[in-house]
Amino acid sequence: MPLRESRMCAKISVEFLSGKIKNAAKQIGNFGETWEINEAKHRSNPWFATAAGSYLQAVNRIFVNPNENGDVEIAAFVPEKWGDFAFALPSHGGAFVSARAKNGKLESLLYKAGTDGQKRRLILPARLVDGAKIPAGAKVSGGKIVIDIDGDFAL
Repeated sequence: MPLRESRMCAKISVEFLSGKIKNAAKQIGNFGETWEINEAKHRSNPWFATAAGSYLQAVNRIFVNPNENGDVEIAAFVPEKWGDFAFALPSHGGAFVSARAKNGKLESLLYKAGTDGQKRRLILPARLVDGAKIPAGAKVSGGKIVIDIDGDFAL
C-alpha cells in the first residue's frame, strides 16, 4: 500500500476512534450514502447508483411515488392493461404501503404511517378504485382521488 494511502487509512481510523465520526455523519445524505457532490444547493446521485439501481427505482415508483411535498402517489403509473398486480414498498418518513389489485380494481390498500408524524395526501388513479370504496371526504378530480390522511389508512 503506498504511503499516502496508508496515512489516509490511519487518519480515518484515528478520526473514527476519537469520535469525529459524528462530524462526518453530518456531511452525508439522508440515507447514509456519501454524495459525489455535497453542496447545499446541489445534490447528485450517490456514487454507487448503478443502472440496475435506477431501473429498480423506476419500477418501484410505478407503484409508490413519494413527492417532495409529502404527497404519495399510489399506483399512479401502473398501465391500464395491468389488471392484476400487488406490491409492498416503503415510503416517506418510515411509512409502508401495500396494495393488491384484481381485474383492474384495488382489492386492498394499506398505508402504515411512519414515525415522522407528518400528515400526508394519498393520490390514486380513480380508475383503480370502485366508487363504493371512495372514502368520505376524498376529492375526486381529473381522474385522481386525493385522500388526506393523518396516520394509518386502509381502503
